[in-house]
Amino acid sequence: MFDQTIVPRRTEAGEAAMEDRAAALSLVARNLLVVVDGRKTVRDLLYMFRGREGVESALEDLFERGYIAGGVGGPAEASDETRRLAEHARSHLGVKSAPFVKRLNDLVSRDGSLTNDGFKELISWARTMYGSIEVDSFLEEFGRGGS
Repeated sequence: MFDQTIVPRRTEAGEAAMEDRAAALSLVARNLLVVVDGRKTVRDLLYMFRGREGVESALEDLFERGYIAGGVGGPAEASDETRRLAEHARSHLGVKSAPFVKRLNDLVSRDGSLTNDGFKELISWARTMYGSIEVDSFLEEFGRGGS
């Protein structure tokens, strides 16, 4: 089972496989490859393909072949601090963490990493979403109190 907050993106090999009709991909895998855009989480993809057989195994196959790579929480290039931030959000916010982690993934995808401005934007958004007290507690536990 995947970390459902991973945000997969197509790799160069994945782009080539989309063009190459000879690539041995199942119909589900090919359809997944088409909709993977670096913005949708694994959870989003599973929801889009709900009721279809073999979706998880097709995702696993695409990761193993190197046709897609993960975002925050996955094997891609997220920094250690970004991964720690996503994990801390999951443990501190529980089921309410999905929008936070998605926003974090979006910022990392947009900027290439979590910049200081991106972090400030994320925290500003989080204060609106979760309230200042919750966010201040979250930041204090994470070790970035007063941000």
